[in-house]
Parts: sequence; C-alpha cells; structure tokens
Amino acid sequence: MNKLLPPKTSNCKIFEEWYEYDANGNKIHYKTSDEYEIWYEYDGAGNQIHCKTSDGFEEWREYDANGNKIHYKTSDGFEAWYEYDTNGNKIHYKASDGFEAWYEYDEKGNQIHCKDTDEEESWFEYDTNGNEIHWKNSDGYEEWREYDANSNEIHWKTSDGFEVWYEYDEKGNQIHQKNTDEDESWFEYDEKGNIIYKKTLHKPQKKV
Repeated sequence: MNKLLPPKTSNCKIFEEWYEYDANGNKIHYKTSDEYEIWYEYDGAGNQIHCKTSDGFEEWREYDANGNKIHYKTSDGFEAWYEYDTNGNKIHYKASDGFEAWYEYDEKGNQIHCKDTDEEESWFEYDTNGNEIHWKNSDGYEEWREYDANSNEIHWKTSDGFEVWYEYDEKGNQIHQKNTDEDESWFEYDEKGNIIYKKTLHKPQKKV
C-alpha cells in the first residue's frame, strides 16, 4: 500500500485508517494508525444501533418504522430527539442540553433553510441534479461546491479561503483528495465499493 504515496519525509506526518464490513456491507470496525478503534452494531434492517470506541465511549440510536433516527444517546449522558415530516425529511432536532433546530425543504426534498436556538440560520442552494452548490449562514460564512458530470463532488471552497479537490476512479470511488494546507489523502476499496483503507499525508504548516 505504500506505493500509493510519495516517499515519507521526516517533517511530514502519515495517518492511516482501516475499515471492515459485514456480509451486508455494514461497517463493523474502524481502526487508525494511532491505535484508536470503533466497533459498530446494526439491527435487522441495517440501521446502526450501537457503537463503542477504544476509549470506552458509547452511542445508541433508535429508529422509527421508516428507518428514520428518532433518538440518540451517549455514555456521557447526552441525548437527542428527531422529528420528521410525512416525506421523511427531518424537521426538528432537540438535544438534552436545550439546543433545538428546525429545518425547511423545497418541493424536491432539498433542505433550504435551518434555524436554531443559538439564533443562527443557514441557507442552501442546489443545482438541477439536486447537488448542494452553495451554503451560507447568518454569520456571513459561505461554502461552494462543484461536481463532475456524474455528480461527484470535485471541488469545495469556503469564504475563508480554504479549498479541497477530489478525484475519482471509473466506478465513482473517491481515490485522492488534497487541500490548500497541502494535506493529501489516498483511498482504497474492496470489490463492493466499500472503503477499506485511507492514508493521509499531513504536511507541516508554514511558520509566519
């Protein structure tokens, strides 16, 4: 797998990630080169219902009959509840810490507006294929996204000058990513298209 990357240099950091799946394609194990791990469990419908990390943190999820997540809780006592409209779009989120958010959609089911109890609002725009192309919030922050003919995201940029570029193989799997911080990532997949390996080269930030 080292052939995917240029030679390692002493002033660069390499970060690796591995993924495992069950027979149904559900991710059941995640591991990193710094020895962090996550294990996942699913119900009969393929919904993730539990995960546990190597540092002991746990999460639980509950779903309605349509497979929409309606309850989430963690081992540190945090909880959240979700509500949906008749089309399955999430319209309300409420957390145990008092935070709430409300969501609005267009006639195609694209989320176009969000507001929350922190008095922040967000607006979304889409292309004719339903791909999100623009996002902005009430703080003045913005994001733009570009896509290829297959609706694969190939470019992302933000109003603070950060950019990311993405490359794909002939099957539509993302195989390479780089950003304006000069970080780069390479990806490998199994025959079913599940990501099984990711390697990231972090370059040191330039001192000003």
